[in-house]
Amino acid sequence: MQTRRLAPEAACRILPGSIDPDTMAFEPRFQMFRILAPEYDPALYRAVFRYAFDDSLSFEEIWEFDPDAYGFDAPVSSESIYPLLAHAAIAIATSYYKLSPTPRIICEHLVLTDGARQFWKRFYTLGLGEYLYRNEFDPSIIGEFESGTEAPTYSPVILDVPDRALVPMGGGKDSIVSVEAVRALGLNAEIVTIGRAPNPLHLSVIERTGYAHRFVRRTIDPHLIELSKSGEWPNGHVPVTGMFHFALLVLAGLTGTKHIVFSNERSAEEGNMYWRGITVNHQYSKSGDFERAFQIYAREEIRTNLTAWSLLRGLDEGSIVRKFAILTRYHDVFSSCNRNFHLAGSRLDPHERWCGICPKCAFVFLMLSAHLPSVEVVRIFWSDLFENQELLPLYQSLLGYESDKPFECVGTHEESLHAAIMALARDDRPSRPIFLEWFNQTIVPTLSPLKAESLATSPVRIDWKATCVPERFVKTLEKYFDFQGKKR
Repeated sequence: MQTRRLAPEAACRILPGSIDPDTMAFEPRFQMFRILAPEYDPALYRAVFRYAFDDSLSFEEIWEFDPDAYGFDAPVSSESIYPLLAHAAIAIATSYYKLSPTPRIICEHLVLTDGARQFWKRFYTLGLGEYLYRNEFDPSIIGEFESGTEAPTYSPVILDVPDRALVPMGGGKDSIVSVEAVRALGLNAEIVTIGRAPNPLHLSVIERTGYAHRFVRRTIDPHLIELSKSGEWPNGHVPVTGMFHFALLVLAGLTGTKHIVFSNERSAEEGNMYWRGITVNHQYSKSGDFERAFQIYAREEIRTNLTAWSLLRGLDEGSIVRKFAILTRYHDVFSSCNRNFHLAGSRLDPHERWCGICPKCAFVFLMLSAHLPSVEVVRIFWSDLFENQELLPLYQSLLGYESDKPFECVGTHEESLHAAIMALARDDRPSRPIFLEWFNQTIVPTLSPLKAESLATSPVRIDWKATCVPERFVKTLEKYFDFQGKKR
């Protein structure tokens, strides 16, 4: 299928929808969003995902699964790959559906059970929750899922694969801690990254790990990018991590890998706000709610023995950063700043790896300040973020002080408060910086002695019951994270 292009003036005329002033009902521009059968070239390990609005506007997205890097040890038949691609197509489709939400979502390539339809309705509603909120769309505009009249069914995907792992790498503290934990588990592993081109920052971190790297090339339809930038179509956050769960099942099948090990921590459970009947959570597809639903979906709908789970799910941010603080060989190459990951590529110059003004920078600076001397934290960021007066409102929002949690992958209000107490206690500057002075004068007096004492300690808190970590790995992980308590 060729992607149908619209001239700029046509794009301006075809609006995504409107609100009827009399009924206040959303009137969609299109009636159907069609998810078509993906195409797969087994010689190139290349998949093409195809989408269309009604019969007028269509798109293609290409995923290439890196056959030349290290070879595929356990290539599987197309019959086994197609079911994995079919389910991945629905997750990837959120990038295109957000252009113009329709009342019907037709899966022409796959028969959906009642359970599958419920899963995808929830995935689109909550995964696009921030998008809905920012565009002031009521969640009820998300369409109902249907199977096409000639949609095929697929056999289970049960593969004889060894007990090894693919570890998605984001270049930040969480994925680094996961990589080292996987090393402690003794699993044969490979690092995997996804993008338009290999990211130099990722590569510099991966080199320090010593693991092999597999790159998956994702080429978003250029016309989607063009329309999104036009200002005439809605745009917003999509559940990327959820997409990657499904897409990496394909790579797991191609590489003969049992486990996909993500690095999503417990703080992803906390949403940003409750709005129009849903919890808006920037990190929904990083949450335990999604992960548990995905496990059930993979087992009952895809019917596969391949698994994806987060190694850090049971850990709070403090426990993760406490471990990262001693992984000093990564301190000069890592970055959690999302502004460093953009179409122009990452900045590798040390003083440009952190923008120093976004929520992620502010949060990571705060967390590291609870576990490292201030001079080391400033050396990592090339500036003292606690001394930036303009960041004070951002720090207040991280603490839940008179504002909502930022729409970013940051920790909970409680975790930020805990880190601030610890940073204040260990601050070794000649004089208190602006943020810590404000915190000491404004927040500390409001805390009861018991609350302040509990926040000043730094226990490793693990709740394995909230995770999908295989039971046989638990004892090794408890030892790796220096867990000494009894909370299970």
